Amino acid sequence: MQRLLFAIATTCLLFSGFLLAPAVQADEDSEHKLRFDSLGFEIQPLVFDTDESVTAIMMFLPPRGGFAANVNVQTQYYAGNMNSYIDQSVQEIERMGWTIDTVINTGSSATIEYHGKSGGRDLYWYARVLSQGKTFYLVTATGLASRWEQDKDQLIESVDSFSLIDSE
Repeated sequence: MQRLLFAIATTCLLFSGFLLAPAVQADEDSEHKLRFDSLGFEIQPLVFDTDESVTAIMMFLPPRGGFAANVNVQTQYYAGNMNSYIDQSVQEIERMGWTIDTVINTGSSATIEYHGKSGGRDLYWYARVLSQGKTFYLVTATGLASRWEQDKDQLIESVDSFSLIDSE
């Protein structure tokens, strides 16, 4: 069962990421912990410095219908601006044969909602993109299309709560 969940999570992760030229910087002196009050624990995040795509965190709801709806945060290096990032993302989504429901691009952030088949499942995605310099942050919720109405409020609230920390 764990291997199945890992395979599903990996598939969703691969299909949730739009661009593959990322980078991340981490503060090695960080004493902050991720805190999960409702689950009764906190944990020190991993510290890394890389020029590769990094999934900083993945969170899962309990599995329903053989799939665990999830939210993940990726950091990606991209030399272009938000407009070109979104243009390329839309092209990739369409190339995968998925349907775009909405794209809202403010220039400093963007939201894309889309749906389609992945791994034999009908899925729905809600993605938010923010950038700081040449680092783009892709925060994506993925859920079964058949359960989207039940799960969307919690998933979207999580995605929309993401914020950047001042780098100064």
